[in-house]
Parts: sequence; C-alpha cells; structure tokens
Amino acid sequence: MKRLIRSFVLLALAAICLSTLQAADDPPAPVMEEKVAPSLAGFLGFSSNLVINPKVITPTDGNGTTFGLDYHYGRRVLTLLQAGRTDVDFSVHSEGLVVVEAEKSPHRLLTHGLRLSLVDLWPSERLRTPASDAQRALFRSVKDTYVQPWEELAGELKKAKTSGQKDSIRAEMDDLLGKAQAELAAYGTLEGDTATRKLYLSGHGNTPRQEWEEVFLKQLIKPRFVFLSLDLDGNAETDQNFQDVQLVGQAQLRGKVLMDWLDAPFALLRGSRQAVSHLNRNGGPYFWGGVAIVDPSSAETRQALVGNDDAFGRAQFGVSFRTEVFSGSSPSKCVALELSWRYYHEFNAPAAIRNNQLDHTSYFKATLLFPGNYFLEYTDGKLPLDVESSSTVSVGWRYNF
Repeated sequence: MKRLIRSFVLLALAAICLSTLQAADDPPAPVMEEKVAPSLAGFLGFSSNLVINPKVITPTDGNGTTFGLDYHYGRRVLTLLQAGRTDVDFSVHSEGLVVVEAEKSPHRLLTHGLRLSLVDLWPSERLRTPASDAQRALFRSVKDTYVQPWEELAGELKKAKTSGQKDSIRAEMDDLLGKAQAELAAYGTLEGDTATRKLYLSGHGNTPRQEWEEVFLKQLIKPRFVFLSLDLDGNAETDQNFQDVQLVGQAQLRGKVLMDWLDAPFALLRGSRQAVSHLNRNGGPYFWGGVAIVDPSSAETRQALVGNDDAFGRAQFGVSFRTEVFSGSSPSKCVALELSWRYYHEFNAPAAIRNNQLDHTSYFKATLLFPGNYFLEYTDGKLPLDVESSSTVSVGWRYNF
C-alpha cells in the first residue's frame, strides 16, 4: 500500500511539468499585443491560477512577529473524458504557508499533489418548453450579436491611449448596448459596467441588479440544491523544510451548496439582498469530506514520538464560505468575509499520539478582505504535522495571477 501511495503522489511532479508545457502552448492573453518568449508565456499560463498572500504574522501568545507567504495553486491539466455534462478531469494543486522564521508560526502544513475528479455528479437539467426554447434562442442571439462584441470593446477601451480612440470605442459600445437593451426590455433595464466588463439587468420592482446571464440561466435551468464532485487524490504533506513528509492517498466528496440561505444575515448587515461583487455571490458554503491512508515513513517528528512509521487511516472534513459584509459602489470597493474550518481524525491512533492530542486536529481561519485586496486574518488550531495548537493574527495583501 505504501508503494502505491508513493507512486501515485510522485506523479504530481510529472503532472506539474506537463501543466507548464501545456501553458507554453496556450495563446497569449487578449491584453498582450506583442509576442512573448515561450518560457514567459509558459510561466504566465502556469501561474494563471496562483493566489499569493504575503503577510505579517503575529502569534497571540507573544512569540514575536514574522513574515510569511500563504499561497494556493490549482490547475486542470486535461479532461480525460466528457460524458454528457459530467467530466473526468486531471489536475494538480499545491497550497500552504511558508514563513521566514518557522518557529514563530506553528502552522506548517504544505500540501502538493494531483487529483482525478468526476466533476458534477448531479448535472443541472434544462427546461424543455416552447417558452424556454424561445428564451434560449434570445439568450444566444443577444450574447453572440451584442454582448461578446461589447465585452471585447470594453477590453480595448482600457488599452486605448488617445481621447479620439476612447470616444470611438465608447460610441460603438453605446450602440451595441442600446440594441441589446431593446432586445431585453421585457426583462428589465440593461446596464454596462466597463470596470468589470460585464452587463447587468436591473429588474422591475424590487428585483436586485444581477449579471444578465444569471437572469436567463435561472429561468432556463431547473434549480438544484448542490453541486457535487468525487475526487481521488495523491498528496504529499510536508513542512517547509521537508523534514516531515507524509504521503496521502484519499477519496473525498467535494461540493457547493447553491442556495443562498447562509447569506441571509449578511444581506441584512450590508443592506442589500445581492452582493455587488460576483466573487461574493452564488450561495455556499463549499464543503469536502473523505477518508485517507497516510504513509508517515518520512515524518521524523511522528517517528520520534511513536517509534514506528506504520501507515494509518484518517477521516477529514472541511467547509468554507465567502460573503460580502459591506457593499461599495463597485466590486473593487466592497469588503468581503471568508471563513474556513478543517478537521482531521486519525483512526486507532497510538497512545503517544492520543496523549499529545494529535489524533484529532482542527483549524479555523477568518479573513476580512478590504478594498485594494488588503486583509486582516485570524487563525486558530492545528493541522496535520503541527505538534501544538496556536492562534495568530495577520495583516497582508492578496494577489491573484
């Protein structure tokens, strides 16, 4: 079993290399007018799903302050199979926290690995009526004829250098928007936002403003409660010095609650039913849970504590949620709240693990994300590989590649 886990995890290195090569062949982003070297194009494509959070970390026990970099990366390498609206995807991922002075931040888990996913176990169903077919035809016509050209012009507007160029682009955009407004007049007032390059519908009465596609999708697709995927993971759990390394093979169910019930109290707080930023909408929370087999044969701290490197079983669960607590005049001026919690339980743990309360670990994180992507963060608990629980307060800045 250990060999199987180890072989599966080591494939992640090859997958990451394949991901980089694939990214080098991807076309440059639309905003790039000049050709770039394949190596740079490869880096830009490879890093497109990378999120970094440089931050100053202060443990609440007064152990001093240090600088750290929290990061998350995930990239789908390829789709192995498409069966209706359910796909089989192969992806790589890596996440964790790296700090300058490791002793000042006891949360030291980094996870790297590969994932085989059966995506969308419960696909949505399309409505099949004469009325819905007519709506679907209207949606496609408006999107192809007006919306996509408007979005492309919004991108060109940001790159325009002279006032003459900007005036010409705005005139074309206004013409497209006016024609789209006439087509969608029965659904409300259509408005364009050049900052987000999106079109929004303000419905009649007290209906909140929504992205125009969402209005149609809600009427063309039967509502469902949850989005589900099944994952088979091969991971390496390490500390930043690779002194402790565990290889983990796991199966888990991952999903998202699509109803916005949990957002109701936050809607009262911000004074509007719908969040302004699209990143803070569409229900939630996200959740995951499953079982794993862990090979700790390269985990020095555990071996010193237990006296052997026997593999063990583990259950693990997690939940995360993001919402908007203050709505500004635009998505860039909103304040968001992110909450996450993880729990791990080791089956039949040795006495040394139980006596040190390492057979079950949990970790909570709350982040307030302010305009400009500055954030204030609080963490509490411990993760696998951690030997003690701790709380920290951090301030930092988030950057999405």
